Amino acid sequence: VRPAWWGTWWFRGILILTGGGSLYLVLLWRMKALRRKNRQLEDLVAARTRELEVANEALRNQSLTDPLTGLKNRRFLGVSMPDDVAHVNRAHRKIHGSKTDRQTLNIDLIFIMVDVDHFKSVNDAYGHHAGDLVLQKLADILRNATRDTDTLARWGGEEFLVVARNASRKDGAILVE
Repeated sequence: VRPAWWGTWWFRGILILTGGGSLYLVLLWRMKALRRKNRQLEDLVAARTRELEVANEALRNQSLTDPLTGLKNRRFLGVSMPDDVAHVNRAHRKIHGSKTDRQTLNIDLIFIMVDVDHFKSVNDAYGHHAGDLVLQKLADILRNATRDTDTLARWGGEEFLVVARNASRKDGAILVE
């Protein structure tokens, strides 16, 4: 007696191949879905990381900038001065043995402190808003008077510091003028 068609070896083989193929297709589909989800998550992480970097940079800039005048602040100088001093030291070491007059070379840092005398009387007589306007105007004047290579920072209340890079000691008075 021959078995029924569903009991034959070739039907069972087709059934096994169909079941295995179906399982393989389901696994492929699942792997593709997982890869797509993984790419979406990676893109999301990358986007959030970029947003975080931008926010951190903005926060860093805020912490290094005076909000009233828009100038750099004392903290910025604490961050940037070690590099500037190292640069000047390297330049001086490079010419150490030469007969070049160091005072004529533009390799020094010159610090110029600008202090507004009697500023408290401005605040007392006209109010703090007027004092803030004076500081903002003075910052604009100093910005226009300094070179592009110089750093202008608000050092304290009514004190400003100009760090003149690539300057000559001999010409320091000219910079101050």
